[in-house]
Amino acid sequence: MNYINSEGKPLSAQKIKSICVRILTTEASARSIAKACRVSVNSVIRIKSRISELGITQISEITSLSNDELGKKFYPGYYSFREKKSSENKLIPDFKHIALKLLETKKEVKEFYDNYEAQAKHKNLETFSFKYFCFRVKNEIAAIKESEPDFYMAQSFPYGMYVQVDFTGDRYKVKTFNGTVECSMMVLCWPASYYVYAEFVTAQSTAESCRVLGNAFKKFDNRVPSIVVVDNARCFVTRHSGSEAIINRNFEDYLQSMNICVEANPPYSPQSKSAVEYSVRLTQKLMSSIKGAFNETAKTLPEHNKFLNAKIEEVINKGPFRKSSDKTRYFLFREYELPSCLITKKIPVYQGDLNSVIVPRSYLITVNEHDYSVPFLYIKKRVDVYTGNDVIIIKYEGKEIARHKRTDGYGKTIVPEHCPAMHQNIIKNNSIYSSTDDILRISKTLDDGVYRFCASRIKHDETKTPNALNNRNTINCCRAVINKFKRSEFKDLYSEACTSTLALPPELWNSYKVNELYEQVVRGYQNTKKVEQGHQTELFRPAKDEAHIRSYDDDLLQLD
Repeated sequence: MNYINSEGKPLSAQKIKSICVRILTTEASARSIAKACRVSVNSVIRIKSRISELGITQISEITSLSNDELGKKFYPGYYSFREKKSSENKLIPDFKHIALKLLETKKEVKEFYDNYEAQAKHKNLETFSFKYFCFRVKNEIAAIKESEPDFYMAQSFPYGMYVQVDFTGDRYKVKTFNGTVECSMMVLCWPASYYVYAEFVTAQSTAESCRVLGNAFKKFDNRVPSIVVVDNARCFVTRHSGSEAIINRNFEDYLQSMNICVEANPPYSPQSKSAVEYSVRLTQKLMSSIKGAFNETAKTLPEHNKFLNAKIEEVINKGPFRKSSDKTRYFLFREYELPSCLITKKIPVYQGDLNSVIVPRSYLITVNEHDYSVPFLYIKKRVDVYTGNDVIIIKYEGKEIARHKRTDGYGKTIVPEHCPAMHQNIIKNNSIYSSTDDILRISKTLDDGVYRFCASRIKHDETKTPNALNNRNTINCCRAVINKFKRSEFKDLYSEACTSTLALPPELWNSYKVNELYEQVVRGYQNTKKVEQGHQTELFRPAKDEAHIRSYDDDLLQLD
């Protein structure tokens, strides 16, 4: 006769005792007893029949039996109950401590179990099974991770292999010496230790991303991961071909120069890189309390980034992690992450996004609406333009031919040496008269009449249009007057013409009217001089047909 439960296993001694007590002390039906003891009705009927066969009428006849004795009565020749081993004979490990160490070191649970077995053998104690050991450790790990203030998808990463990258959704106003700049942040996270690094970026561009990665790797003595995991932003991923992401070539080449691979996160699966997603939320939470520090005092962007990372180090990296104030992100990063990273000889400077153009006849190329000069000898030749975060680099057949400080927006950046000689002279002259102060300073050293004209014209124009400081029409007019004065044959007469012009209405105060008056004065002067010279000289031609001017003074000498 077999008494088995619903799983096909023999009933335990405790279960049989419980059924027997109910049979002997109550008038309950077999169905109600089966329901209370969670066994089948047939099992209750068979046990009731066995009690009658054994002639048992008192509860003490059941409760006084050991498990083995009870088994022999109800399972004769078939089953012998085994006593559970007392926990006093087992070595009970600190499962919580093991779980924390497992999270800290990223080792296999088998290593901890082997160590547990060695300790038990040394103390001559028994051990739990490996399956039960894993079950208890797993429960402790789950309890630790449930205590985090925010959720993230727990994943296992080896130390030193990965860095995950993402941008913050929030934007921040950062005060610099060039004005207030609106920035987002680029956050880096080493997912094995959850160590966080971040910097402000003016745009989610390839150039800015490479700058931040380069700065982070330099900070940690040129130690780099094997793989950088990115999302699907345009600065990282150009497009998708089926299920495969096509990485931005410039970004990939930059990381490849340091022997780093790039992996794109699957679209619509942000939790695949949950470590950096979680780090972004922590960083944004920190910024909500310190963002005022970045728009009160003007600093350079590197100085702001230095202050930002000091706060991240203090609050996040050195703060409590998984209920521990000792095994922090900073501790795990320094103890395990950095030693496992690769070491590269040099962190290169990102040269910029590559664009190939043909140099026009103006020898100016346009990048982000700004014109930059190229040596005029490369007109009609194809050059490579690298747009970096701070500089514009121009190369021809791999050789650098020009480098400019990056200045986005309308305007021109021209290096005089890039221009032909005649253009260099024009640029030089233009640079001399760059403001009305230059006009006043130069004219005052030349002549009083020229200075009076320039000062009067500048004062009139500034009164007429107060907001038009250093008006180019005013500067060009005064410069034309100054240059004409320098080239004039009769400088006193030109000075007189400048003074005479000021007697006319202000709308006639221009270089054309000054030149017109000067020509009139010069013609009058020349006519007067010709009349004076006509009474004193005549043409003398001797017999040899050699002509020369004979003056009145020569005749007087002959008379003497």
